[in-house]
Order: sequence, then structure tokens, then C-alpha cells
Amino acid sequence: MPAGAAGSDSDAIDPGSSLYAQRAVLLLERATENRDSASAALAHYQLGRHFNNIGLFSQAETHAGQAAGLVDRDLNPEFAIDIDLMRSAVLMRLGRGNEAAGILLGSLDEIDRLGLIDAGVRARITLSTLQSQAGMPEMARSTALAALAVAEANALTDWQARLLINLMRIELTMPAKLDRLGEPWMSRALQFDPDEFTDETRTSLLLAQLFYARSSGQMDEAMVLSDQATRQAVERGNLFLAGIASRETALLFCDQGALDQARTHFETSVTKLEQTDNVGEQGFTMNRWSDCEAAAGNFERALGLKQRGSDLIAEDRQRRQNELLVAGSLAFDTDQKIRELERLTAQETLLNASLARERWRGGALFAFSGLMLALLTLGWLRQRRLHDLRQGERRLARMRVDLLARTSHEIRNPAQGLAGVLESLTVRSPALTDDPGFKAALGSSRLITHLARDYLDLAMSEQDRLSVDVRAICETGTILASVKYLSQGLFPQAEDQLRLIQGDGVPERIQTDGDRLTQVLLNGVINAFRHAGSGPVTLRACLDEAQAPTRLRFEIEDYGPGFSCPDQRLFEPYWQAQTSGMCGTGLGLTISAAIVKRLGGTIEARNLEPHGAMLIISLPFEPLPLKTGGERPPTPLKANRLFPCARVVILDDDSFALLGLRDMVETLGCRARTGHDDSTLETWLAEFDPHLVILDQQLGSQTGASVARRIRNLDGAAGRRHRRILIVSGSENPGLSDDGTHDEWLLKPLSLQELTDQLAMIDSLPN
Repeated sequence: MPAGAAGSDSDAIDPGSSLYAQRAVLLLERATENRDSASAALAHYQLGRHFNNIGLFSQAETHAGQAAGLVDRDLNPEFAIDIDLMRSAVLMRLGRGNEAAGILLGSLDEIDRLGLIDAGVRARITLSTLQSQAGMPEMARSTALAALAVAEANALTDWQARLLINLMRIELTMPAKLDRLGEPWMSRALQFDPDEFTDETRTSLLLAQLFYARSSGQMDEAMVLSDQATRQAVERGNLFLAGIASRETALLFCDQGALDQARTHFETSVTKLEQTDNVGEQGFTMNRWSDCEAAAGNFERALGLKQRGSDLIAEDRQRRQNELLVAGSLAFDTDQKIRELERLTAQETLLNASLARERWRGGALFAFSGLMLALLTLGWLRQRRLHDLRQGERRLARMRVDLLARTSHEIRNPAQGLAGVLESLTVRSPALTDDPGFKAALGSSRLITHLARDYLDLAMSEQDRLSVDVRAICETGTILASVKYLSQGLFPQAEDQLRLIQGDGVPERIQTDGDRLTQVLLNGVINAFRHAGSGPVTLRACLDEAQAPTRLRFEIEDYGPGFSCPDQRLFEPYWQAQTSGMCGTGLGLTISAAIVKRLGGTIEARNLEPHGAMLIISLPFEPLPLKTGGERPPTPLKANRLFPCARVVILDDDSFALLGLRDMVETLGCRARTGHDDSTLETWLAEFDPHLVILDQQLGSQTGASVARRIRNLDGAAGRRHRRILIVSGSENPGLSDDGTHDEWLLKPLSLQELTDQLAMIDSLPN
């Protein structure tokens, strides 16, 4: 029980009983009279548990929502989390998976921070069920297995059984249809003593046994279990259990050809489930009833039931909003990978410190060895040890560079999926941009992209391969506007609190790498908002007074506590993240320093009086005149900029990246064909005749370049027109040769604007 509920008279009573509900109502009346919000939150929580236990999920959600609004999360965080977990489980029953996932993913960080093992396992049980319902069985299985390991390590028997049941159900929904699939999980769950379980777990185990027995053809055992479930439902007054038990009994009678008995139980099931407001289970029951009637030759009745079931299933899918659930799950999964990388980085720091100590000891020993011949042998051994340590350091450095590059590549695939799904939803449903949950998801996707670039750039910098184009032409005003736009995606307060100032004499057009300069300024603004609290941040462009007009100066100023150590250590990898205690990887300023150096400039950190900080970037520049009429920033993407006649083929071996790319293509009105490899490519080229082909550079054992070459050969042999081929890559430079096999390559994640630009370049698009 939550801390806020400790000592309650209702704790020792079954939450499904009427006495439990009566005491909760009495507690709520007293709390209302005394204006005691803490007791009112507890009373609503207990009423939510009661209605959840008897299957009245709408009423349970109402009380859970009231409890969540009344609880003081700062004074009683564990109770607040317990309310969140109950509410998310109820929302899942109601088919509102997106809302449930939002609550769960928001609570998991706090759960892990507080070290709440039991709550962490409970949260992941619900999350794995949501992922399974959303069509992500592999991710659901991974979540459940991770939770099972924790439950076993902490002897949480009740949760072990629940997780084993979850794994059995997940495997039965996976594409592989193997004999006895899921049986090992079921067998392990049955090894526990049922007396150790809560009523809810006993119910789950009984339904799992019934489901497994019927699906595996053990009809006699299934009928016995069906009778047990029905009796238990009546004893506990559980409408949901009664509805499921009646449906399973109906299916057993249907399999035996006893249509009248089956109808009676189907009708009972539908009536019970309607009271629970579980639309998905109602729709599934209607569909199975329809199948039963069709098998008996009653096609007209079957058609009516099928239509009702399909309508309910459609309503359930609309409630779930699986795209946002998928996006949130992938963002959470990616965040876990980033945390693991930060843990490895901390270990590396300890190894480096150990190496530094060994070097010092070796130096001291060498100094004394000239005076004491007897220590020469020991000195030689010490030097050998130092040599081995240096070799290990070099190997560790190579491993870290490789890890950074691979992590960046792995992050870019989910980033592509997130960007595609969320940007497409923005165009299709503009009202979503005002939704706080959607804003958070969109901000997460942009942060993931930013982190991926940081990791890749650090790897490239350490290999001296960081690409900078100092001959490029850019506009100062466009760079400042881009920084503000990108900042708003990460920090909503940036819209009002980020001030842009372009000083007198600052040229409109300069010769420098505009993308890299934008990246440096964005890193500085991110650092300011993370550490400056709620105060404003100023980004100022001006001429460097000491060296005007040959140098341009950018200043990022905030009113926070200032830099803890404004010297060169601030620009060392991970130093800030390790010493400040704030969130972030500590890479942003390191990358910025490397880029500024390649641009021929300098970067400096200062503290301001009485408080605040300033980051100063000084760059050489060549002022350029504006073109006739001036150059303006690119026109923002419009929802009505469509390509209804375009045909696009997308090949990517990552399912979520493929989903994101397809969403963007279809949002722009194009027709799409998608695949994980080129097995159907020849047929698509001949019959679908795509105008644009998008290829992932890594396609299993093949590369996008080799597939592009195959397309050119097939088109040449058939005398077909030249089609546009775009290769997308998770690497900064995939090393593609300019041999005409592809038209362009772009870095993941591909944005909606970039895709629009690619389609606009196709000359052969029909009107």
C-alpha cells in the first residue's frame, strides 16, 4: 500500500468488498467536511481500487483522476506514484493506451530515482501490456523480461506470476505460430503457491489457464476452469471477470456445436462488458460471436454482429492512438540507452584517473632509479606496466570512438521514426501542437536528434574527421532565427524568454559554415536554459570591438548561477556533466569548441556580476553583399503542399524508421511501397514505377549503394527513365562514391521539409 494509505482501516479488507467501499465513502465525507485534501486523495484512491476490482473501469478512472489531482506529490511521492500506476492500469482497460503510456513513462524516472523496486516492476507490467496491444510484441517482451529479472532478484512472487502470464500472452500474439508457444511461461507460473498471490493475480492466473487450455484444444480442462472463473466472478462481484468467463464458456460451447448455450453466454458476456466500458473486449466478443453464428450457417445474424464488433474495434483503435504510444516507448527506450552510455563514460573516467596515478608513480620511480642501481629491475617492470596501461588507454579510446559512432547510428533510426510520425501528425492534425503531451513527445524527438549529432560529432572530432565547410555562404538573421525555432522545440519557454539581438554593422551575409555555426549557438542556448533557471536568455550578434570589422562576435548571456569553473576544463568531454549534478551529457560545449576551432575562431566562458554567465564565440568572417532583392529564410512547410501523383519506394531494415518515413511520404499525398530488403524491388520497378526511391545505407547484409546500382542496371536494361534515388544514412559520411548510382544522400532523421525538397526536384512528376 502507498505511504499515504498506511494505517487506514480499509487496508485489511478486500478492495472489491462493499465494506471497503463504505469505509472509503465515509472517509471521503469526513475529508470533505474538514477540507482535508490528503484524506480526500486517499478516499478517492480507495474508491478507485474498489471500482477497478469489480470491473467498473470508468468509475475507477474518475476517482483515480480525483486522487491524482488532490495528492501532494512533494510530500508523499510514493503515494502519488501508486495513484499513477492504478490510473494507468485502469486507462489501459478502457482502451486509452496513449494516456496510460504518458502517465507511466512520466512516472518511471521518478520511480527509478526513488529506488521503488515494487513500483518499477508494476509500471513495467502495464507498459509491456500496452506495447503488446499497440502491435509491438518484441518491445513488450523485452520490457516484461527486464521486469521479471528484477522481480526474481527481489523475491516478488506475486509480480513474477503476473509477468510470466504477460509473457505467455505476448508470445501467443507474436507472428511465429509454433506448437506449445507460451507453455514454458505458463508452467513456471503454475509452480507458485496460489495462496501467496493477491486476488487480482489469482484472477489473472485463472483466466490465463482458461485462455491457454482453450487455445491449445484442452476442452475438458477449459470447461472446468470456465466454471471456476464464473464462480469466482460471482463471489467477488467482478463484472469484467464475469464477462470474460462467460465469453470463454460461450466459445467452448460453440466449438462443441451447442449454439443455444453459446448464445446465452455470449449475451451475458456482452451485457457484463458493456458495464465495464471496455470497448476492445466488447468488440472482440462480438466478432467471436459472429464467427460462431457463421459456422452454424446463420450468415445474416453473423453479418450484423460483425458490423457491431468492427465498429467497437474501430472505436477502441481510435482511443489508443498507437502512433504516440509507439513514439513515447521508443523515446523511453532510447533514453535508457543514453543512460547506459553515460554509465560507461563514468567508468572510463575512473580508468583514466587510475592511469594518471600510475604515470605519476612511474615518473617518481624513474627519478630515483639513477641513484639506486638495485631498483633498476623494478623500474623496468614499472615502465612495462606503464606501456601496457598506455596500450590499454589507446584501445579504450578506440572502443569509445567506435561506441560513440555506433550509439549515434542506433539513435538515428528511432529518431527517424519519431520525426516521421510526429511531423506527419502535426500536418494532419494541427490542433495537436497545443497538446502538452504531444509537445513533450515532439521535444523528445528533437532532443534525441540533437544528442545523436553530439555523439557522432565527438567521434568524428576524436578521429580528426569533423566536417566543416568554411566556404559556405549563410545569412546571419537566418541563423539566429533557426536557433530560436530549434530552442522552442526543446524548451517551450524559449518562445518568450530567448531574446535575439543583431547589432549595428553586423553583415547580413557571411562566408562560413552556417549549419555548424547554428549547432554551436544552439548548444550554448541549451546550456543556458538548463542551468539558468527561469530567467531570460539573450543571444546577441555584434562586431568584435577589439578587431572590427574582421571578426564577428556571438554572445549567449543568462542570469543563472554562472559557471562553476569558467576555464578550459569546461570544454573537456563530460566534465560538466560529472561535476555540476545537472542533466545533460556534458558534450555540447566540447563539440562547440571543436567546431569553433575548425572555423578559425575562439570560444570563451565568463561569469557575470552579481550573477549570470556568458559564452562568447568570436569568428573571422568575410562580409558579402546581399543578392538582388535579398535572400530570405526558406518558406515553412505548408499542409497543402502535396504531391498526389508521386510514387515512392522506401527500403529500410528498421521497422520504426520505415514507419516514420512512410508516414511523411503519405502525409505529402504520395503513394508508397515499403520493405526491409530488395526482394520485391524488380516487381515494384516494373509495375509501380516509382518516381523516388529512398534507401537506407545499411540494409542488412547489403548497402543502399549496391541496391541503387541494381536499380540503375534494371532500369537501363528495360529502357526506363532515370528515377531519383536518395540514400539516407546514420553516419556523418557513408563514403559513397559519386558514380551516378544515387542522386543525393542525407543524414537521418530526414525531415518533412527535406522530403518535400527532394520531391520538388523530380522533373518527371505527372500533373
